Amino acid sequence: MRIIIACFTLIVFCSACHIEQRYVFHRDFSGEFTHILDYSDSEEMIPKEDLTDDGKEHNGFLDSLSRSGIQQELEKMEGIHQINLSEKDAQLSVAVSFDGIESLNRLLSSEAMSRDDIEQFCQFTKKGRKIIVDFDTSSLEKKDSDQAETDSLESAFDMDQSNFDELITYRFSYTFEQGVQSVKGTDATISEDGKTVTVDENLKTMSADDFNPKLVIKLKK
Repeated sequence: MRIIIACFTLIVFCSACHIEQRYVFHRDFSGEFTHILDYSDSEEMIPKEDLTDDGKEHNGFLDSLSRSGIQQELEKMEGIHQINLSEKDAQLSVAVSFDGIESLNRLLSSEAMSRDDIEQFCQFTKKGRKIIVDFDTSSLEKKDSDQAETDSLESAFDMDQSNFDELITYRFSYTFEQGVQSVKGTDATISEDGKTVTVDENLKTMSADDFNPKLVIKLKK
């Protein structure tokens, strides 16, 4: 996803960032999806201005993301509505409404939200009262071509790879109007009101061999 790619661009300049994905499902499985990139812990280390190819200045990640044409691409997608790109208080967010799980999966695997070197991050499957979330963590694997940049970054911040990976954190939350009966698979918690499942991870744990990439959520009737 391009917004995820922004995080990997961001870490060239900063020591920490947090990615949050929020999914809200109504009873008919339409809903809202919000992706947030929080770089508040490293805001002071990020260049505020840069030059585009045409020599014009731009400010912030939102400007760069807007120039990529992502909003226009999302507007053309069937089943995707109410698109909102925003940047405030060192948080860059993309929010959309979707008509159903099929529309959501199409969004997550679309050209608008991905590129060749980073594939879809997760997909959803509905089987009766069960919602299965499959995490694709292949995008988190280190590539040989990135190693020189990674070594340079670690040296600049005087940290080893394990510490660096722990500074990039993720939160995935899934809220269901009908409520959640149980979860299994990926480590997750259920909120006190029984409606939201939350997964908290970091780059190190999600890249580990023992990470379970399948979350099974059983819904109430």
